Order: sequence, then structure tokens, then C-alpha cells
Amino acid sequence: MPASTTPIQPAQGPDAVADSSLRLRFVVPEFVTHMGSRLAIVGSLPALGAWDAAQALDLSWAPGHRWAADLELPRGWTGTVEFKVSDCLLSL
Repeated sequence: MPASTTPIQPAQGPDAVADSSLRLRFVVPEFVTHMGSRLAIVGSLPALGAWDAAQALDLSWAPGHRWAADLELPRGWTGTVEFKVSDCLLSL
């Protein structure tokens, strides 16, 4: 499957958060998995599981095989996140 990138844009309007943090929406378009699979984001922040894939932030599936999750990050945070896929019978 060819790699694709999706721009990360801050929320606007009533969902916008205080200046000390930034709300991001992670979107993975057209990623086909098997029924029962889990797609999650793991990273160094506690909200991302602190690199524990079992505690990672799950993305929600939508028709068209679109996955998305919202996350509030401290403004100025820098770091790395990874997308992980697991089947219902396997662990991340």
C-alpha cells in the first residue's frame, strides 16, 4: 500500500481549546483492515499510552475505511507518534 500523508490541522470554532494546548485530528483515509482490527496511535504522552501499545489511543472506523481520532496536546510539544494495527486475536 503506498504511503499517504494527511495534514494535521487545529480544531476551530466551539471545539477549539485554550491557548496552552492544541487539539489535533488524526485521520487515516482508506485504510482497509479485517473485521475486529484495531488501529491506534502510540507515543510518549500518557494520552498516547506512554509507548505502551495496549494503552494507545484508538482511532474510530467510519464508512469508506476512514479512521480518525482527536487528541489534545500541550502547545509546543514535540515528539514522535506511531500508528499501530492489531487483529482481534493479536496484541499490538
